[in-house]
Amino acid sequence: GSNFNPGTAAAPWRTLGKANSSLLPGDTVEIKQGVYNETILPVNSGSSEANRITYRAAAGETVSVTQRMELNDKSYLTISGIDITASSYVRMQNSQYITIENSTMSGSTKNPGINMNSASYGVLRDNDIVGRISGYQDLIQMRGNASFNLIDNNRISQASHSLIDI
Repeated sequence: GSNFNPGTAAAPWRTLGKANSSLLPGDTVEIKQGVYNETILPVNSGSSEANRITYRAAAGETVSVTQRMELNDKSYLTISGIDITASSYVRMQNSQYITIENSTMSGSTKNPGINMNSASYGVLRDNDIVGRISGYQDLIQMRGNASFNLIDNNRISQASHSLIDI
């Protein structure tokens, strides 16, 4: 792919950075197999449930991102099928309606692994989330005004302090 391409299946972008700066409400980026030494850091939010911005691994392909997802102050985003191998997995402070599903998160050495402080209506569904067994780590942290968040059907393991800190 090339970042000069229009971002279609026939002419894809090369980097997540290009997707981050280009996606608008209602857009979906299908990410091809590979290891991306980048972060998911969208410039825009989705505008409603029907107009989410979606980052999705291509069907049957393994996509690995090696840097934390930065979703602070965003809304109506979906991350699906993307493996995160980073020192911290995701920051979604002050965000609303963020869904992370069908993903694997491993390798975290920072506290917390997933920061949902003051997030609302977030969904963590069908993920495999692994923390660290030494040092101090809350694997998932929901403090402040965090409310109406759903943690559903995940495999959560290895946190040196707590799996979920509310």
